[in-house]
Amino acid sequence: ILKKDVLKAAAILGIVGAFSSVGTLVIADPKEGVFVAEDLRLLSTLATHAAVVIANARFFEMVRRAKEQWETAFDALSEGIAVVDEEGRVRRANRALAGLLGSTLPNVVGTHLGNALFGKSHALLELLDAARRGDNPSALVARSERLGNTMRVNAARIPSATRDQSVVVLVEDVTDQQAMET
Repeated sequence: ILKKDVLKAAAILGIVGAFSSVGTLVIADPKEGVFVAEDLRLLSTLATHAAVVIANARFFEMVRRAKEQWETAFDALSEGIAVVDEEGRVRRANRALAGLLGSTLPNVVGTHLGNALFGKSHALLELLDAARRGDNPSALVARSERLGNTMRVNAARIPSATRDQSVVVLVEDVTDQQAMET
């Protein structure tokens, strides 16, 4: 607790973000006794910068949590999912795709999806090209001699995609389903 004669001046400024108050800045000056206009302008600028820093920290925390939730959901799916670039190389993948390919997730990223699934497959390249154009291509169902399974592959263009992330691909092992149908 401060004694009456110790505290000569104080300034209290609200720290206001774009949409709400995020805190209060309290400055005490035990020596001079007066805050002049220039001091208050400087403190107001400091409060504005503090509001930006606090708002950015909150925003980045929200983004981090959303990314973590998205990645958890992405990896929880039983179907293989990949985001591929214009050349058909995997830029992102889930654990299910790595399992279907008999590989680890780090080894899947960067590989050419067509080669990993089917070796040289013109049908998969055509599916990816159709998806990039925004067509609604039918699923590709083909036997992978490389993996020894029958795979169903669906692809869709990512809206506002970058060159590195142009198409999302869903891969399912339908070997058992195909066997029951024949």
